[in-house]
Amino acid sequence: MYIKVNSPVTAKTGQDTVLSCESKAFPVANVTWTKAGRVISEDSQYSVSSVHSQSSNILINNLTIHNVSVFDVGIYVCSFSNYLGSVAGQIEVQIVDGMYFCSICLSVYLSIGLSICFSMYQFICLSVYLSIYLSVCLTVCMSASLSKLNKLN
Repeated sequence: MYIKVNSPVTAKTGQDTVLSCESKAFPVANVTWTKAGRVISEDSQYSVSSVHSQSSNILINNLTIHNVSVFDVGIYVCSFSNYLGSVAGQIEVQIVDGMYFCSICLSVYLSIGLSICFSMYQFICLSVYLSIYLSVCLTVCMSASLSKLNKLN
């Protein structure tokens, strides 16, 4: 048994994206998708489809993530198993749009700034820091993410 995956997968928020796993196994393997150790089942956010070639015993299984959001970023595991054994492959989902980059930038900027403020004069530092936080980081972050998007399009 072998496994072949498409990783990393780059997605845009609000759109659907497909993760794909391929395995050759006889007898036919069962497929399980997980993220962070939790089994993914079909619902309004996820759908699963399979194509099986009986002549070559190749099974291609696709997990579609609907309406991708920043919460979908991470490592997904596709596992094939039958009574003879099992194989698993990892697929990393990344997001490339501006809001994701901006949320990372802002959280890092805020955590660094707050740790500096709490070691200094808290009230003055915090109010000054938060006012420049909104103007500086949003400007820098949005221009960086727009630049990244322009390179991808």
